[in-house]
Amino acid sequence: VREVFTDSLRPDSAVAAIVARATEAVASRVNRPVARIAEYMKKSASGAEEQVPLGNLIADAMRVEGKGDIGMMNNGGIRAPLRAGTATYGDLFEVQPFGNILYRVTIGGRDLRDYLERLVGRRRPIVHLSGVVVEYDTTRAPGSRILAVRVAGRPLDDARAYTVVVND
Repeated sequence: VREVFTDSLRPDSAVAAIVARATEAVASRVNRPVARIAEYMKKSASGAEEQVPLGNLIADAMRVEGKGDIGMMNNGGIRAPLRAGTATYGDLFEVQPFGNILYRVTIGGRDLRDYLERLVGRRRPIVHLSGVVVEYDTTRAPGSRILAVRVAGRPLDDARAYTVVVND
């Protein structure tokens, strides 16, 4: 095994030219300001059972863009924090550096309740939810932790179908 460090290699001029052209071609898009961020928005630690404003913002955006009742974003898909100040397209790409597609799925109210019960069975969900408020008690036995669920401000109706926006 031989360790190779970048400073031990002589740059290839043909490759450097390709990289320079590609960098120039995308620079205007990557550096384009798209939003003003009032304060630092941290990402959850990997696998952390933690709700953070950045995850909630992404779930809100998914719900609105996907025209769903609920938006759902997993913590693991948030790869970088969002710094305060002017945010560029490149900054947002660092937060979610994927070519994800949003999907709107339909789920029955009873199945949604069962899914949410499984989420809170872990003590705290590892996903961010938008459009739904789940009240639960971690001291209760798994399967009976949910006390109340409200979707768009109304109690969850087990007989109704709801749309949930998720990414792939």
